[in-house]
Amino acid sequence: MASSARTSESRLKVSVPSVEVAVTHFVDDYKLALIEQRGVAAIEIDVSLFRDATFAALETALFDDPSRTRWLYHPQVTSAEADLLASIKDKLDAAEMSAAYRSYSRAQMEEVERAYRLAERERDAEQEQVQAEERRVEAEQDALRRKVAEEARRKQRHETLKKASAFKARPEDHKRLILLHRLGLSDLPKILGANVRGAMSFGVADPLVWQTTLFGGLIHKQAAEGHGWIATNFARAWMRYRFSIPPTMAQSANNAIDEYLMNLSTVGALIPCKNAFFAIAVADLAALETLDAVRKDRNFDPARFQWVPRDKWPGAMQVGTLTEAMIPNEGKARAWMNLARNLGKHYWRHPLEVCQWASDTFGREENVADYLIRTGYLCIAPTSESAPAQTS
Repeated sequence: MASSARTSESRLKVSVPSVEVAVTHFVDDYKLALIEQRGVAAIEIDVSLFRDATFAALETALFDDPSRTRWLYHPQVTSAEADLLASIKDKLDAAEMSAAYRSYSRAQMEEVERAYRLAERERDAEQEQVQAEERRVEAEQDALRRKVAEEARRKQRHETLKKASAFKARPEDHKRLILLHRLGLSDLPKILGANVRGAMSFGVADPLVWQTTLFGGLIHKQAAEGHGWIATNFARAWMRYRFSIPPTMAQSANNAIDEYLMNLSTVGALIPCKNAFFAIAVADLAALETLDAVRKDRNFDPARFQWVPRDKWPGAMQVGTLTEAMIPNEGKARAWMNLARNLGKHYWRHPLEVCQWASDTFGREENVADYLIRTGYLCIAPTSESAPAQTS
């Protein structure tokens, strides 16, 4: 007890404090008030658990166990607390400032996040508004394009009907001249002639006139314009606009047209499809003539093949339209079109070499040659000349 008292005395600079030993009764509020009133320092030692203890145990409790001793009152406690607070005031102020800064930073961060979310919502709303405006403008432009396209189609139909009407009014010899000029020929091609029922129903003495008209208007170079199929009913109507067919001959004319379309499929110009449709199978008259020459000549020498001049090669529209019309299988059609796209790399090679090379993919050399003839890549060298060497 003396050691503890001396330590407290030294720290608080007071005389030896009053000592209260608590055995059965502890200092109550009344006694504590008297102690504080007198200004006397006092401590209390709790030995309530040592009633039956030995002197040695009691000595230990009194002098060696500080946990049993507590200050009841000290006249310098208030000033000591004030000194302590003064000594740590800077640290407390710094801690308070740090806490306030952290609180402010959190509030500021939350405000920034709120502002960011608000700006994001406003940006999204503005973007949606812009997109809605773009959709509106695009819809208006689409409507305008459709209107312009429809007007162009209407004008084209009008012009086509006007030309058809003018052609219909021409005498037979004038029709013949128009066809020769359009096809660049000196005489109507015999390959287009066919003996069909009702051939004389079109008001012309030579059936080859109306047959050449049908081929020239519905098949020749039509794939280049994106037309890959012909409907029988359309062909009938198309011919009525161009030839004077008496009502009594209407059915006969329809039969003639139907048979002629089937005849064109026999020579390879068309491929019959479902629902009275025909797929166009040649690029133009030249392709049909080449195809016919190869088919009819059993001793045809493939070495006679030559490339069509490069500046007259078919365009992508023509090749794509013909390929899709002739080959319904989408995967196979893509393979053939891929071959066509890469032909430019092989132009320096003879067509027979290319057919042999491509036969690894497409089966037979004849298949490859047939496709290249129909799409307009191959022609036949004149018999009086050997096939020219190919140069790039």
